Amino acid sequence: KELKKDMQNNSDLTSEEVLVESSFVTKEIYNHALTGANLVLTDKQVKWLKKKKFVTNIELNSIQVTNSAVPEPHFDLDMDQLWHLSRIDEYPNYKNAASSMSGNGAGKNIYIIDSGITSNHLAFTSRVGTVTSTISGGDTQDCKGHGTHVASIAAGIPLGVAQSATINSIRTTNCAGNASASDMIEAFDWIIQYGVAKSVVNYSNTISSGSIATAMQNTIADGHVVVVAAGNNNNNACTDPD
Repeated sequence: KELKKDMQNNSDLTSEEVLVESSFVTKEIYNHALTGANLVLTDKQVKWLKKKKFVTNIELNSIQVTNSAVPEPHFDLDMDQLWHLSRIDEYPNYKNAASSMSGNGAGKNIYIIDSGITSNHLAFTSRVGTVTSTISGGDTQDCKGHGTHVASIAAGIPLGVAQSATINSIRTTNCAGNASASDMIEAFDWIIQYGVAKSVVNYSNTISSGSIATAMQNTIADGHVVVVAAGNNNNNACTDPD
């Protein structure tokens, strides 16, 4: 809208400037998580846009490339030895593997921004809500495995934290594990526009982007709780969200 207004109000534009202004390739427009767009731009268009007062930030569409696959789990579980749930309800003084959390997530919604989920997985026991996708092609099912295992930790049975919560999925990662910042922003934009109020949003990606950070902050301001990955790559989870 601002670009159209600028052209209408400026009769002194050169033919080159008119061409620059009128030839934007728009791939996605965001109206909720942030006010902006995913555009294909020439160097001239970038320089021109940077001069506009209504533009606060321009950045490249960062791509996350994953080289390793999530291995299929093949092991026997000893429930008495699992400590992750107890680590939550006994923090900071972990004592044993027993868990006594009072809540189970009933009536709450979790949005998993990841590689999709296997929606018919037994761990989700008919608690799958909305399943959508921001990637090209629109397939919502998980062909990578990461989104399903993240959703299982959050709300799966028998090992999840909120075993009665509704699990929603926004697929932003392809089968190779690659993702783009623009797809992540679109996911946050979708949640603000269509998501259930006061939900938990899980974001397990490592793309560094000021625009994604803005989208997260606006999602939090909209009343959602955003949870990000930490402690990956053998880093300290208390100091290095990654």
